[in-house]
Amino acid sequence: MRTQPETLRRFMSFVRKDENGCWLWQGRCNDAGYGTFRDGKMWLAHRWAYQFIGEKELPSELHHSCRVRKCANPEHVTPTDPDKHPDKPSVLNLLKESCPLGHPYTGGNLYVDPIGHRHCRECRRENAKRSYFRNWAKNRAAQSAYYQKNKDRINARKRR
Repeated sequence: MRTQPETLRRFMSFVRKDENGCWLWQGRCNDAGYGTFRDGKMWLAHRWAYQFIGEKELPSELHHSCRVRKCANPEHVTPTDPDKHPDKPSVLNLLKESCPLGHPYTGGNLYVDPIGHRHCRECRRENAKRSYFRNWAKNRAAQSAYYQKNKDRINARKRR
């Protein structure tokens, strides 16, 4: 796809090249930090550059290989599958080798729940223990109240 020279000039007027080869966007950015460019419609700057400067078919999702959201260099973005996007939280979590407390996500210490989330068994054990002791007095009081309320019925069962 070809673009008009004046549109290209206007686009490049918003670009400052840095030493890493990034084309840092100096124009307006959206709330997520990506540059925006208006050319008949509102574009994300890196997507406009990919299609009109890189002259490539625009995929549904692009990944910044330089990891700089303001970068509009079409050579720094690569097409990616939305489910395998490197910045997607589920993909980032799969790359983690240990829990936040440093226990490894391997072997017997790895628990995968029914919906596929990974958990550290050691941390789950510690949390259960803390919860038990934190709620012990409240649970004991509830048991005692239940016994007092149902004492006759409970003792009748014991006599049988």
